[in-house]
Amino acid sequence: MRCLIHGIAYGVCSAMVPAQLAPDNWLVSDTYTFFAYYDSTFTAYGGQYPAPGRGAGPADSVVDEHGRIYVCHAGSNKLAVDPITGVVTELWPFPAPGMNGAAGPVFQDRTWLYGLVGYSLWRMRKDTPTLGPVVDIRALLGGGTIGYLATCGNGREIFVAVGATQASPHTDIYSWDTQAIPSLLLSIPVPQIPAMGIVPSLELGPDGKLVMLDQLGVSLIDTESGQVQNVAPAPPTGPGRIAYNVWDGRALVTAGLYVYLWSGGVWSLCLGSWSPFFVYHNVSTTSVDPFMLFGRGCLNSLGKEPRLGWRDLPLQGQSFGLTLRDAEPNGFAIFWVGGSDVHWPGLGPLPFDAMPLGAPGCRLLASADMSYLVPVGPNGKSSITIPVPVNAALNGYEVFGQSASTSGGNVLGFAASDAVSIRIR
Repeated sequence: MRCLIHGIAYGVCSAMVPAQLAPDNWLVSDTYTFFAYYDSTFTAYGGQYPAPGRGAGPADSVVDEHGRIYVCHAGSNKLAVDPITGVVTELWPFPAPGMNGAAGPVFQDRTWLYGLVGYSLWRMRKDTPTLGPVVDIRALLGGGTIGYLATCGNGREIFVAVGATQASPHTDIYSWDTQAIPSLLLSIPVPQIPAMGIVPSLELGPDGKLVMLDQLGVSLIDTESGQVQNVAPAPPTGPGRIAYNVWDGRALVTAGLYVYLWSGGVWSLCLGSWSPFFVYHNVSTTSVDPFMLFGRGCLNSLGKEPRLGWRDLPLQGQSFGLTLRDAEPNGFAIFWVGGSDVHWPGLGPLPFDAMPLGAPGCRLLASADMSYLVPVGPNGKSSITIPVPVNAALNGYEVFGQSASTSGGNVLGFAASDAVSIRIR
């Protein structure tokens, strides 16, 4: 498969980097390279380098479901680099705004690539590279002076961690629901008080939780309850940028002159600088997230939108779960999983507007090859467990899930949820 590299970087991808990156490996940027590719033993296999006259400096990268690498470098225009032909194409100019530290991070959903430069969050369509609206995070948070930022997303919410300042001497995490109308911004309190001037680092973690790194260590944050759990101390030389591999629970951290791996409950030194002028910047995993939300549901009679979530991993020979919240209590829900998000055999193209069925505002977003009928509890929650068979053909296969729960809010008597893509390994 050809590997088309999109991003905001000048350079070419070394032929030593495989066109289809293996999962569970790492991309690390440093003073001289936009990224270097390391396998699980931390053997380097080349990387992407800047063209003459373009300094490398801080850069961040992310790998999509097709093995493409997207690179964000704050000082350059967005470019597409084809490592097969060596052709460099400028996608569109992006003059970098005021910087507040390292470029990035970069994250993605099923349609968009997101990047943070200074206080500006930009996005680019991955299929037909065009620039979407640029969001000023300071304006989104009400203006004024704010601390250093970190961002990540789950396909629907964009999470923003704002570092401590004198005005707000603790890290604040905000959840921005991009599908809510109007966009909904919630604050998630983080009770620990880190030192001011620390740049937090944020990643999507297990079961949809957040993994945050600051000088207090690695914390696991439940975005529904706001519960914060410290799961690891900071690396020996202090915090930096973190990459978290949901599939195996390992974390890699760049901390200035060093790179540390968190695995098996301990930090291990993986890479060390050969010069005080050679610094490691950002890091990312080559593994694709197993779950990604998309679309939106419709309101039930309580004025709430039923929302999907997940637990565990879609690994062959094991089971994972889909969860539902904000449904009407004491009813029942139908969960379904199918192989398409564009067509439902016998029904037609997706998304399918359920207005003719008596459910205005509800849309079917996933086909149904398997369905499950389960009760909804008095707390408006429900869940199912789905076993994954062992079959080599399923490795990397993507399926899609959705649910509908009983509701008095429409003639049909059901309210649809948002949907989730599920990538099997």
